[in-house]
Amino acid sequence: QGWGEFLSYFHASASTIIQSAVVMDKQHLITDKEAREAIRPALFTLAMTAPKDPRFGIRIMPDWGQEGSDQSTHWMPAAELMRKRDPALARDFVWAWDQLGRQMIDFHDAGFSPYTVHNSDLLAGLPPNYIPPAFGGRWFPGVGATFRAHAGDPDETLFAIRQGYFISHSDPNQGDFVLYSKGAPLSALSLLGYGVSNPGPFH
Repeated sequence: QGWGEFLSYFHASASTIIQSAVVMDKQHLITDKEAREAIRPALFTLAMTAPKDPRFGIRIMPDWGQEGSDQSTHWMPAAELMRKRDPALARDFVWAWDQLGRQMIDFHDAGFSPYTVHNSDLLAGLPPNYIPPAFGGRWFPGVGATFRAHAGDPDETLFAIRQGYFISHSDPNQGDFVLYSKGAPLSALSLLGYGVSNPGPFH
């Protein structure tokens, strides 16, 4: 369930799979099993999502050694695929979209988020301090692992490390880690290779 290209490159690859699956689904060209395979990268990013970052006031998908922080726009298309197949999982993707600042457009979104924003109605009725079941620590063979404690409260802690055999754009990230403790980012944005490309507070 890992993804070889880490988060700055994730959108150019995994997002396209999810978007293509949405198109195929509307034409009744994929099975339920194939739809579930297509959204697996979104489960990967759900597990990678950091505590609410005090620098930005939202959760982010955290930076790694050569990358920038991100919010991503694959959440609504993933929710679209799961809306009828797994409403609880669709709701969790919409929860992530909300927690990461409700971003609707990025370079690789290709207009899919605005067309699937109707799934935002799944936020209605969520209990206070809701945390998705898939939000805990995970081991991702070939990629690394995340460890999370106290999810959803001010002491939320996340440690995620990139250490695996997947070779891709993210190969220079071997051994990089992200650490948040009590909600604070303790490993700073390093950007050894690339500048932050997102607008707004990330600049």
